[in-house]
Amino acid sequence: MAIDRSLRRVLISSLAVSAVAVACGGDDSPVFTGTAGSSGSSGSSSGGSGAVAGTAGSSFGGFGNNGGSSGQGGAGAGGVAGSGATGGSAGTSGSAGSAGNAGSSGSSSGGSSGTAGSGASGGSSGSAGSGGSSGSGGSAGSSGSAGTGGSAGTGGSAGTGGSAGTGGSGGSGGSAGTGGSAGTGGGAGAGGSSGSGGSAGSGGSAGSGGSGGSGGSGGVVGIVPTVTGTDYEVIAHGADLKISGSGFGVATDVTIGGVSQDFTIISDSEIVVKQVKDATPLDAQSVQVGAPDGDSNSAPATVVHLVINELDSDTTSGDSAEFVEVGAGVANVSLEGYTLVFFNGALANNPAYFQVHLAAKTNSVSLLLTGPVTGSSIPWSNGILQNGADAVAIYQGRAASFPNGFLPTTTRLLDALVYDTNDSDDAALLQALLGNGAEAVQINEAANGFGQFDSIIRCKAGRLDGQNFQITNAPTNLLPSPGTANGCP
Repeated sequence: MAIDRSLRRVLISSLAVSAVAVACGGDDSPVFTGTAGSSGSSGSSSGGSGAVAGTAGSSFGGFGNNGGSSGQGGAGAGGVAGSGATGGSAGTSGSAGSAGNAGSSGSSSGGSSGTAGSGASGGSSGSAGSGGSSGSGGSAGSSGSAGTGGSAGTGGSAGTGGSAGTGGSGGSGGSAGTGGSAGTGGGAGAGGSSGSGGSAGSGGSAGSGGSGGSGGSGGVVGIVPTVTGTDYEVIAHGADLKISGSGFGVATDVTIGGVSQDFTIISDSEIVVKQVKDATPLDAQSVQVGAPDGDSNSAPATVVHLVINELDSDTTSGDSAEFVEVGAGVANVSLEGYTLVFFNGALANNPAYFQVHLAAKTNSVSLLLTGPVTGSSIPWSNGILQNGADAVAIYQGRAASFPNGFLPTTTRLLDALVYDTNDSDDAALLQALLGNGAEAVQINEAANGFGQFDSIIRCKAGRLDGQNFQITNAPTNLLPSPGTANGCP
């Protein structure tokens, strides 16, 4: 056992000598740095977790610089600065790195930690990084001189890739914003001198909406009506006119021949003029619909003045030459859509007994002659026209709208004549057609004593007024004049 102890001492002494030799060998920069061994002058025990020569020696003062110039530690895993140095000039380890005199790979003066340790101004990486002269962390390390959002960013002046790191000098919120002048990215980008946010950042002064549009989504578009047609090409004074088109909902006026009319808006596509005014000029005219934003296009219409111009109910030879003449005020125009209706005053309620649809053109003097007489455009059989007290009226509409039995009314009525041949006035018929005023005059065709030779003629233009009629006078040669102008006295 004594021999074994002696051998053990010899071996330990040899090992110690070898360790010293190793510590003193190599180039001028010491491999281990700690000045005092396990307590080194700066680290957590000023010498790291072990002695000068590694984890064993506890009394050597170290062979390196007093604290190491940078790097990971001159004494191996626990150099002068140690893993928890109070701020030693090197960081977690000594001046050379974790192994050789140049760090784990080269001769860099730094180590795996910065010059101030993991939280100092250099960050967790030394001035060169964990291996080479630059290392992966740059001179600032992961914290950099300004912190994560400072002038250097997460990677210091070198950063992970670029000269500034991922944080950049401006951080993530620049002066312009998402919609501003700079936009989301700075001058350098993710690895450039400014970092991922650049000098502007993602939320700048302009904001995400910009300065705003100058005009908005659209201006107010005005509506101008359009006229596509009318239900009557020839429209009579006192008749209704239906106008078709579009944009009528904004209509403020309807004119025919420049004269404003009374109208009703049925829908956006239909307007009805109620009883075209007698002041409306005759012949070819224009129909227009007015609106605040402009008048419609013009639609054509021919305006007529439909009246009973002459009537002869009592003639010789069995009323073989009786007639009703209609005046229109316009020559060579069709009166299609208008009807003569004959009313029987001898029956209760004075019902209709005959109809003549005026589907023919006026002659050269603007007259349309009907009946069994020479020159008639619409003849009928002898003896149909009763002698009175009876009435004849002009209505707007076709004959089918006024069948036998139809009672007299002012609806759609354009003109009327209540007449007789020495008969009493029919008050009910007069009131139904002409009202109770001065216009309600019944004309006696036989007033001059020559009923079979005279006729009733219009001498004034006004519609629906019995005062505007006279009778001819056979003794003075003022005779009936079917198809020609009346010879009023």
